[in-house]
Amino acid sequence: TESALLALLHHEPSLVLKVCRSAFCQAEARGNRQAALHALYLACVTLDTSFERLLADRVLAVVRERAQGLGPSRLSVRIASTHATQLSEHGEHTQAIVVRQGALDTAMALGDVRLTYSALGALAISALEAGEAELALSLCEQQGHLLKTGNVALPAPSPHRANTMAMAWQQIARAREAAGDRLASHAALRSARELAVQAIALATDDRAALHCLETLVLILLQLDQSGEARAQVERCTARLSRVPSVGSVLWCVLGLALARIDVHDGSVNAQTLRTLQTIDGLPSEKASDLLLYGGEVRQLLLDAQERLGHYEQALISHQRATQWLADRNPAQSRQRLKRIRREVLAMRAEAVEFITHDL
Repeated sequence: TESALLALLHHEPSLVLKVCRSAFCQAEARGNRQAALHALYLACVTLDTSFERLLADRVLAVVRERAQGLGPSRLSVRIASTHATQLSEHGEHTQAIVVRQGALDTAMALGDVRLTYSALGALAISALEAGEAELALSLCEQQGHLLKTGNVALPAPSPHRANTMAMAWQQIARAREAAGDRLASHAALRSARELAVQAIALATDDRAALHCLETLVLILLQLDQSGEARAQVERCTARLSRVPSVGSVLWCVLGLALARIDVHDGSVNAQTLRTLQTIDGLPSEKASDLLLYGGEVRQLLLDAQERLGHYEQALISHQRATQWLADRNPAQSRQRLKRIRREVLAMRAEAVEFITHDL
């Protein structure tokens, strides 16, 4: 039933929400807390995928509160994973690691190998976001061990795992470059490139292929191989099942890859500029999956305008980029203050409990 609902999601989200509401009401009437929680969680996923992020966050808060009284289950692991994704979107990567570690512990306690495999992969992504590349590689290696020794059928070698390892090696390369060890940095980039190529070869759908291509392009540009990066884009585009529609997330990922190459090797043209302007002008609901590119899109647009001699437009882009940073930094500061406040309150509660017990 759940698979059928999620299959309908991209076409009829309102129908999915209607089914979830009906299932929730029936489960509540029967006193089945687990089924009611499941229906609420599916509604949360539907809202999130339909770009109703604020409402999805509120429903997730209710889901998490209701889940507290229930024992560990596959559903509790997935709820924790969704919560961790929410934390990551708010920049709270360290807290997301803590939540995903708890989800991994639950999956392992349940003895569910497939769930453990997925939880390891999700934790590796959070580790990357927190700048813990070595931890991410270690987690991916644990996934590889499960693939070899698991006594149940696991997914075929995943492009996501190879892509995560490629990003980890790329992060390590940057750290070694910053430390002045260019030889070690170059070796790490070669490892990253090999894994990124492998990830694209393993990809079985357009979305996975293009996101793995993005990683490969960034690695090749870091190696100063813009010609090879452009060739890889052409190969990957030729194997797509269909051309991404203008304004779609996949079109933006492909357009950004080409724009990065154009800016890197100085081949910026009017098409580069049009692509970046289209991405920058996307309505907020479509741009929600591209928020991580926000600063980069504006910087690429600024570089492209300067290369073409459009200095007045470049000044406007610079002002917009500055305003974007000015709006974003206070939001990040508020999230950090909230996290510090929670930690202080937790420490205070622990201290009070200790003193009370001692008295």
